[in-house]
Amino acid sequence: MLINLSNHPLKVWKAEQRKAASKYGEIIDMEFPYVDPQGDENYIEVLAKGCVTRILAKKPKGETIIVHIMGEMTLTYA
Repeated sequence: MLINLSNHPLKVWKAEQRKAASKYGEIIDMEFPYVDPQGDENYIEVLAKGCVTRILAKKPKGETIIVHIMGEMTLTYA
């Protein structure tokens, strides 16, 4: 399974990109959250933990997932 955590949904990907990503199995879009530019380190940590929780909720038991992350860099890094 591949989770696309970005604001670039699968439907706008080029056929080549979809084909390459399909080697991981099902592809699920997950919207990258808005990141307040005034947010501090704790704010980013809470957002990151929320993303991890949402991702793990999609993970089928016993399967490996791949996450494509594309968005605001402090949250992407966290």
